[in-house]
Formats: sequence, C-alpha cells, structure tokens
Amino acid sequence: MLKNFEHLPKALRQRVIAGYKWHQKKNSLGLLQDSLKKDVMEVMCPNVMKGRMFASGDVKLIEAVLMKLDCEIFQAGDIIIRLKGPADRMYFIEVGRVLQETEFIQKELSYGDCFGGGV
Repeated sequence: MLKNFEHLPKALRQRVIAGYKWHQKKNSLGLLQDSLKKDVMEVMCPNVMKGRMFASGDVKLIEAVLMKLDCEIFQAGDIIIRLKGPADRMYFIEVGRVLQETEFIQKELSYGDCFGGGV
C-alpha cells in the first residue's frame, strides 16, 4: 500500500508513513479490553497526560480523552489551524513545538500543551 507513495517528496512520504503506522497501532487497540487499551495509550502518549488540561488529575477525564485521540503529524512550517476557521478539533502536543500567532500575540507551545477547538 505504501508503495503507491514512492513518487511523493521525502518529507511528505515520511508524514504518510508515520500516519499509517499510527493508524495501524490505533486499529490494533480495538482488539484490547478497555483497561488494557487505556494503559497502552498512556505509554504511547505520555506527554499529553502532563498537560495543564489534566493537572486536576481527574482520571475519568484523562481516560476518556486518551481513548478518543487520533494522531496527526505536521512538519515545520505547516499551518495547522487558521484564525476564524472551524473550531472542530483540539490538538494536544506530544512532541515538538507549535507557534500560536495572531495579530496581537505570539506564543510558543510545546509538549503537554493543547490548542484549537476554542481553547
């Protein structure tokens, strides 16, 4: 299946492969019982759990969010969301940095931070 993407530029091909690998892992989680699935997600997404949103330590909230996560991979320079765009997603940074920029502020976010979805 990935052979179809050989003609793509290397950076884009790497994004496709990383996304494909994540979806393979995510699909295999469907075979596990919920308690085991939660433990696997904690290991796969440890930095998400360190974020301010989860500082309260509400275990039920953390578990509910972990079970719904999908992975998207972005490269340096990618625009992830635009001002006044649809607020239909929330992003949790697992690895890397994101520059949040408006005409009034510039703020760098890193692992454990979240943005989007009206945040």
